[in-house]
Amino acid sequence: IDNPDGLRTYTIGWSSAPNADDYVLEEATDRAFSDADQIYVGTSTSYAVSGRMTGRYYYRVKSRNAWAFSAFLVSTLRIVA
Repeated sequence: IDNPDGLRTYTIGWSSAPNADDYVLEEATDRAFSDADQIYVGTSTSYAVSGRMTGRYYYRVKSRNAWAFSAFLVSTLRIVA
């Protein structure tokens, strides 16, 4: 995760998945994702996150197409200080 400016703004990125129509990115403050929110749905393989307060954030992404969702592809941690 890139956070070059230190202003609670950073980019989450992931690799493209074969046959993906789009991607669903979730953010949580709980590592088990019990409080997960969808923060992005779209075709890009990156998403600029901004406005996060100090804390620990977890991210995961899954691909989807007309037939199904994939399993979650990526799980990452971001600590905002």
